[in-house]
Amino acid sequence: EIEFDRVVLTATLLEDRSPGVTAAFAERLPLRGEATNTISSGPLTRFWNPDGGPEGETPLETDPRDRGQTILYPGYLYYLPVSPWRGIRIAREATIMRGPVGEGAPQLIPLARFDGDWTDFATTAERLPREGAKPLAFRLV
Repeated sequence: EIEFDRVVLTATLLEDRSPGVTAAFAERLPLRGEATNTISSGPLTRFWNPDGGPEGETPLETDPRDRGQTILYPGYLYYLPVSPWRGIRIAREATIMRGPVGEGAPQLIPLARFDGDWTDFATTAERLPREGAKPLAFRLV
């Protein structure tokens, strides 16, 4: 279950596709923090973990069976395994990950997919650059 600025949604963990990272994520739940968006985040909402040091990280163990991708699809939650920015990202539009100049693009691991209509999440997330961070929490139901 995902609670984002008083909007409550559900998502299904992608255990078959990403068994290691989904298990590690489930073990860390519940998590409470903030949803943020920066200019360089594009259409991605970032979970800022208040216990995650100066970069708000949420480090999770990965498994060789977890398959990353650079093309991100709307309505999916992903795990970015690149330090010092490790953590959860939620795509509200299709996008392509790009890395720093001269470096390869990071691969994000699909973690979960929203169930049903998640329009309220996307609408609220689009306002983050103008309105600032908003509460974001995850729990296992």
